[in-house]
Amino acid sequence: TEDQRLQLTINHFQATQNTDFTVDPSITAIAGRQRSQAIDGLDLDTPQTSNNTVVSLDYSHSNVLNGNLKGQIYYRDYLTRFFPFDGRASVSLGNSIFQSEIDSTEWGGRLQLDTPLTGEKNLRLLWGADYNNESTAQPVNIFDPVTFDSSGGLSYRNTGKRTWVPSLNQDSLGLFGQLNWRANDWLTLLGGIRHEQVGLSVDDFTTLGGNTVQGGDLSYDATLFNLGGVVDVTDNISLFASFAQVLRNAPVGFSLATLQPEAQRVNNYEIGVRGNWQNLRFSLAGFYNSSDLGTTFTAPGEILRAPERVYGVEATMDARVGESWQLGGTFSLSAGEIDRLNTGNYTPLDGFRIAPVKLTAYVQHQTTPGWQNRLQLLYSGDRDVFSNNTVFGQLPISSYVTLDYISRINVGPGKLEIGIANLLNTDYFPVVSQLQPNELSNAAARGRF
Repeated sequence: TEDQRLQLTINHFQATQNTDFTVDPSITAIAGRQRSQAIDGLDLDTPQTSNNTVVSLDYSHSNVLNGNLKGQIYYRDYLTRFFPFDGRASVSLGNSIFQSEIDSTEWGGRLQLDTPLTGEKNLRLLWGADYNNESTAQPVNIFDPVTFDSSGGLSYRNTGKRTWVPSLNQDSLGLFGQLNWRANDWLTLLGGIRHEQVGLSVDDFTTLGGNTVQGGDLSYDATLFNLGGVVDVTDNISLFASFAQVLRNAPVGFSLATLQPEAQRVNNYEIGVRGNWQNLRFSLAGFYNSSDLGTTFTAPGEILRAPERVYGVEATMDARVGESWQLGGTFSLSAGEIDRLNTGNYTPLDGFRIAPVKLTAYVQHQTTPGWQNRLQLLYSGDRDVFSNNTVFGQLPISSYVTLDYISRINVGPGKLEIGIANLLNTDYFPVVSQLQPNELSNAAARGRF
């Protein structure tokens, strides 16, 4: 009807990587830092796979209590199987060659009302509730090391299954309310509160390292607040600031003792300025996040929960030059620290948590009314802030620059996009490759394609 709308959405994605190639384990015997190499002849019956099905039903009504009502129920079925990993050097990984997969089902719903509290509708209350239930497990296939070694790392013979993350079920219920007040023509204030209750049930399991762990039930709750405001200095320039708290789930580790049944509460502070003119838009913001119970991986499968703080600046700019040209870019710089022993002595967070300085830039030309051409550049900077570069996540990062070309052409009701990635065929290693202590994962990025 005119006031009501109902929409059903179904998305399904499935991808399987069937390949005859794998990494050559012989490079680990060569002195010095080596790049990953590919060899032919892979024999693996359980290839990398990703399946994701999402179903959602959305309902809206524009005239409930003189405001807008929105509701949603959803269901998701997710499976991801990774490539095998040689973890024989790690006790926490069971000193085994294994292949893990994440199998998860999730369902839930949300109901919210946007209700005006004054006749002029300059004071509004957004309120409602949401619920989420998720069942997850991460089993692993274990492979015979003799077959693997004798084949030169090509053959994987499955000898059984173990558990990395046990079967668990988590449900959360959240109740929230937020006020939005348009105080006058130049000031908008907002503030809200959210209370969330979380329950977690874990089955008995045996870790990859062979330790038997008794399961059980955990629960925790938290009340979170947010506050913010926007000041319109002129018709084109706005100043904004906000404080918000975010609840993050307690992580699943290798024993219930590591599952501190307390949510990770993150305090987020942000302040910035925005400008918007006919031919120019920009933003500049600074942020500071802190948590007394942060979550950091200290090695594959090992979790540390300790006080941490993350801060940085971000900027964006887009400008139109004449009728045909547009240019712009982004800048981001962040840093972070962790108090590993909870003694007040903070040291830098690892490279998996903190990225190097990042700069992007583009120039775009409207060649014809239906044809756009674009060059875009990415600069990823250096990061070397650790005294011991052999620790997980603390390897030094070297900078690199890439350039891409993208052409978009209107074709009927849609667009045809043609591009060349890494246009200059730069030989570089992405940040995630450079951070890997295992040389088999130290893979160079793709060349021009």
